[in-house]
Amino acid sequence: MIRAIPTAGFEDTRVDTYWIWVIAGIALVVAELLSGTFYLLVLGVAAFVAAAVAWFGAAAVRAVGEAISAPGGQTAANLKAAELYVQQFGHLAKTNNTMIVPSNLSDVASVVASAMTVLERTKAGAQQS
Repeated sequence: MIRAIPTAGFEDTRVDTYWIWVIAGIALVVAELLSGTFYLLVLGVAAFVAAAVAWFGAAAVRAVGEAISAPGGQTAANLKAAELYVQQFGHLAKTNNTMIVPSNLSDVASVVASAMTVLERTKAGAQQS
């Protein structure tokens, strides 16, 4: 998120990233209409696509963060990570003749614990900033 300089009468004015892309898209489309070529139209459409990605991506990250912060959310994340871990090793065994495995495949709990430690450190770092 980009923070603008606060002005008189406003506590804090923020501009979300997607608005920058929307404004850039509008400017490019208007410039396209004035120039008569199709080069800027492609860039304008790309800017609108970037705005949509910024909007939906931010909403998804917020939703996942809120779900993990909810009671039982960390446990659910641990369970899902373990399920995906085991599932991906099953896919490796089916599709390849070479299998890459951790040094101690029987200890799934330690692999999941390592992944959850990374998540917890990331969460703690986000709360500090």
